[in-house]
Amino acid sequence: MDRFAAHYIFTGNAVLRKAVLAQNELNEIVSLSTQDAMAIEYSNTIFFNGIICPEFCPVAQPLSAGFTPVHLHAPVPDLKVNPDQLVISFNKGEENLLFAFFSALQMQHGYTVFELLAAVCANNYQAQNKVPPAIEVGQKLRLILLKGLNLVEGTFRKNTSLRYLSR
Repeated sequence: MDRFAAHYIFTGNAVLRKAVLAQNELNEIVSLSTQDAMAIEYSNTIFFNGIICPEFCPVAQPLSAGFTPVHLHAPVPDLKVNPDQLVISFNKGEENLLFAFFSALQMQHGYTVFELLAAVCANNYQAQNKVPPAIEVGQKLRLILLKGLNLVEGTFRKNTSLRYLSR
């Protein structure tokens, strides 16, 4: 069993600050708790500087109605898309390329880190008529860690990258 803690855990629909989760060998979440659990030290807990979230979802066409795709390899759009309708279009294997694009979207339109994560962790699934994964007890999913963010300002930086925590 792996036990992870981080500054933030983005569950897919909520942001937990100073949270801890445990995941078994089958990638099933067996526990999830907030700040109080951070006060108790466990020898098998790994603390990460960054954000733990569900695996990103590449977007295939066509999309469901009501979503606006923003393409990774296109210029940053002039108009800000409502965050609830934002879908970031990218291909599998391009996840690390997203962060420079996210930085540009933040600079031009002021999106928050968590609005952009919602786009690739939840909206991208919903736009393809799939159920988005959520970090909840009993759920099986792959976890990723976003590291190299500026957590004080809530921005992506050039050296932001991701690491898979799940097997």
